[in-house]
Amino acid sequence: MHLRLVEDMNRRIPKVALLLDGSRSYDRGLLRGIARYIALHEPWTFLRPAAFYQQAFGAANMAWEELRRQKPDGVIMNAPPRENQRLRIPAVMVPVGRMVARTHCLESDNSAVAVLAADHLIGQGLRHFAFAGFEEAVWSLERREHFCRRLAERGFTASTCMTPLSARKSKRPRCEAALVRWLTALPKPVGIMACNDEFARWLSELCRIHGLRVPDEVALIGVDNDELICELSGPPLSSVSFATEQAGYEAAELLDRLMRDGKSQTWHRILVHASRVVARQSTDLLAVRDEEVVKALRFIRQNSHRLIQVSDVVDATFLAHRTLHNRFCRTVGHSLVQEINRRRAAHIAEMLVTTSESIYRIARSVGYETAGHMSRFFRREMGVTPREYRLRRQERIDDATDAVVE
Repeated sequence: MHLRLVEDMNRRIPKVALLLDGSRSYDRGLLRGIARYIALHEPWTFLRPAAFYQQAFGAANMAWEELRRQKPDGVIMNAPPRENQRLRIPAVMVPVGRMVARTHCLESDNSAVAVLAADHLIGQGLRHFAFAGFEEAVWSLERREHFCRRLAERGFTASTCMTPLSARKSKRPRCEAALVRWLTALPKPVGIMACNDEFARWLSELCRIHGLRVPDEVALIGVDNDELICELSGPPLSSVSFATEQAGYEAAELLDRLMRDGKSQTWHRILVHASRVVARQSTDLLAVRDEEVVKALRFIRQNSHRLIQVSDVVDATFLAHRTLHNRFCRTVGHSLVQEINRRRAAHIAEMLVTTSESIYRIARSVGYETAGHMSRFFRREMGVTPREYRLRRQERIDDATDAVVE
């Protein structure tokens, strides 16, 4: 026992530089995941950039010369990968641009983000769609590509407007004028996916200034679910969230292994999964003119937590079964059964991600007698079991949470 105590006291605590932007929701999620990993394993000493108010009073930022002087054992950063070659220490990158070969890095699941955004806007009954983003950012271009592809799969097209990201190219008044012309010319009502929350807020401000009503004429959805940006916008912005906390946990786990085992012969990429759509007022509309179809859609949404049948939906309208079925398919593009199943699966998925309830309890709350019945339904709709979905998408790692509580 005494030898083990001496051994623990003599063990050197790793020194890790965290060069992430704490002002961004995405990076804050990564930092939370890193913190949880450390809480469950051996401690690290962290090096962080000086806060903005410290820099205002002369504190040095974590420049590369200063970083080398501190001699960290590893780094997690969103600086250009070439800087890691100068440092020559284990590093996990959070790229802000194009992926670079021969680096350990995180990669956002831009395909899943775009699919979630497209399906959410289609689910509002919209028939006109658009995408707005930055023309130089690879992640923005990928989101545009997958958004348009998903719409094409569902029989729709999208107008796109790409704006320069570089301050050197970007003349804000000129860009805003082009965006306003584009927004004004779009057929209404229109559902727009912005490449991120900052861009969605910009569009929302332009709509307000130029008399375009959100969401009645322009429904907006962003990406990252930065709560401060989304909630402070008028109206609050819907957004697609990433499972950044789990990605941060995996990034810390990878860096720990690299610092222990030395240089890896395999370059690892950690996929940052798209989690869910956080719906707020900016997409809270039903762009359907058929009042009976609107009644059906609202009833299905309000009862997604119950095992409702088509007959229940019919009873909520003044139409006969066949008439409602035909008008619903013609207006929405799919059947009542498909809408019921889609909404129920989305409700189950949200519970899997946002609660720690067991799969059995979730099944019972929705109305299933057994977890097996719900699992078979969920797999048919989502392509994975509830357990697989939770492990892939949930921001919190259940085992880690249980260990912390203990």
